[in-house]
Amino acid sequence: MKKIIFFLLLSVCFKAYAQDSSKAGTIQDLSQQGTVGAMAVQVQIGTQGIGADFRYGFLPNLSARFGFSTIPVTVDNAFTFHNFPSDNKLEAKFFNLHALADYVPFDNSMFRIVGGVAYFFRADGEAVATPTGTYKYGDIPLTGAEVGTLTLDASWKGVAPYLGVGILKSFPDKLFSVNFDVGSYYLTKTGGTIVGTNLLSDNYTQDAQFDKNLQSYHWLPVVQVNLNFNIDKLFH
Repeated sequence: MKKIIFFLLLSVCFKAYAQDSSKAGTIQDLSQQGTVGAMAVQVQIGTQGIGADFRYGFLPNLSARFGFSTIPVTVDNAFTFHNFPSDNKLEAKFFNLHALADYVPFDNSMFRIVGGVAYFFRADGEAVATPTGTYKYGDIPLTGAEVGTLTLDASWKGVAPYLGVGILKSFPDKLFSVNFDVGSYYLTKTGGTIVGTNLLSDNYTQDAQFDKNLQSYHWLPVVQVNLNFNIDKLFH
């Protein structure tokens, strides 16, 4: 009789454990499937300026985002020349459209592998320097404006692949979340020119060397903060 009672108790415990395990598995499956069909709007700010993306979840561990980034920046007197006092201005103007995929390699991981491609309609950098003070050309005194202006220009456009990592989850559990991206675009080829006016016009002879030096610069780093808004929560 004792053996029968023991086996009955054992079977009840086993059944309860099986139900709890099944329920836990169901909860885990639902958690993993929560990103399938999920949609979010992302606003980002970082080294690529400001931008926005639309994000969609295709699989429990795979989502894609499509958007743009732009950066119009002007900085006065950003650099100095040795023994050449000047007023200078540095400008950077970038605009791209991109398509990126976020892959989560481990379940419930806060780490993402990010890859994709962008088309840069514009990726320009320009530095303009105008001498200040008084100079002499032989015995003739000259102002900085009479000496001339020196302009260095670097420009690029075209398709650029991207590879990086993401930190924190792609989609907000509630209405809003923050995550981060660190990576780099690879620019296939860059080019540059040097243009001088007045007494600085002979600097065009350095144009070829300047262009050659830029050929070694292929990496365009990305460090950005993403503000994510859950579309389902936003309208419900």
